[in-house]
Amino acid sequence: TPCYCEENVFWLAKKKLQDQKEETETHAGLNVKYTVVVVSNPKQAVPLCHQRAAKEDEDVVVWDYHVFLLESNCKTNKATKVWDMDSKLEFGIKADEYFNRTFPFEEERLLAAGFDPVYLKLIDSEFYVKNFSSSREHMKVVSGNQADDDIKWLAQPPSYPCILAEDGVSTFGKLFITEDDVKHEKCEFGKNYVLEQFQHEFL
Repeated sequence: TPCYCEENVFWLAKKKLQDQKEETETHAGLNVKYTVVVVSNPKQAVPLCHQRAAKEDEDVVVWDYHVFLLESNCKTNKATKVWDMDSKLEFGIKADEYFNRTFPFEEERLLAAGFDPVYLKLIDSEFYVKNFSSSREHMKVVSGNQADDDIKWLAQPPSYPCILAEDGVSTFGKLFITEDDVKHEKCEFGKNYVLEQFQHEFL
């Protein structure tokens, strides 16, 4: 569902983990691991290329956040593939090609254009599937006394119910990169990297 990347990746990660569990029984799924990647920054403005939401005459979309799934080699810890359902690039594209084409801007150019550096929050896929919870409140248009059956949305939500924890508490807000996250590499939901740091370490 467009504009609900965090939920799309939840279902994709859940499917990949289930497939991996079945493959592990034949030792075919032991060599890879899956990580949920959240792209954001404290200003909640990150430019990405080759996104389906781009206008015809433009190739850059500025998202407040974006989420995709990363596959890595367990032995080398290097990223191998990316699954981004909002990208025009191949689904399951090689990781180095995805990053080179999706983030072609050097940090100096981003700063000159008024953007903050791009940050990536890496979340273990099993942790994400277990702990992700969203009430979709961030996608509702607030307009006074609005009845539940007259909700207006920034983008039409999926037809299935919200992925919400039994206690009703949403963890969606923990996906964002905050100023506090920038100061501390590790956080409650994953581990944070500046884009260039991630590329140097994992590509």
